[in-house]
Amino acid sequence: MTIRDPGGLYSYLATPYDTAGRVDTEILEEYVRRIIAAGVAGVTCIASTCEGPYLTDEERTAVLRTVCRTASGKAAINVGIGAVSTHQATIHARQAEDLGATSLMVASAVSGVPYPAIAARIWPLFLGLMAAATIIAFVPWLSLWFR
Repeated sequence: MTIRDPGGLYSYLATPYDTAGRVDTEILEEYVRRIIAAGVAGVTCIASTCEGPYLTDEERTAVLRTVCRTASGKAAINVGIGAVSTHQATIHARQAEDLGATSLMVASAVSGVPYPAIAARIWPLFLGLMAAATIIAFVPWLSLWFR
C-alpha cells in the first residue's frame, strides 16, 4: 500500500553502523519501527544528516530497502537522492520509487553556487529533469543562498 504524503512531522533517520563500520540494517529496522511508533507522519532517509553523501551504492540500497520494507504502509517514506551528477540523481530517484518511496528529497550541487543569480537559473532546470525521471512527489532542498 502506498501512502500519499500526509504532511506533518517527518523524522530524519541516522544511519547506524556496527563495530566493523558496516551499515547495521537490523538496528536500522528497529529504529524505524520505534520512530514510527512514536507517531511521526513520515521518515526521511539517505539525506545529508542521514549519511547519504557518504554511502556506497551497496550501502545506499541496503538502507533504502530496509527503510521501505519497514515503513511501507505505516508512514510516508522520503528519500534523499542528492548526487554529484544529474544522471546519478536520476538513477537514485528511480531506485527509490521502485522500492516504495513516497517522496524524494532533491538537493542539487548548484545549491552551493556562490552566485545566487546563476544558481536561481540552474535550479529550475535541474528540478525539471528530476520531475521527468519519476512520478512520485519531490521536495526541493534549498540552501541559504536562496533566501
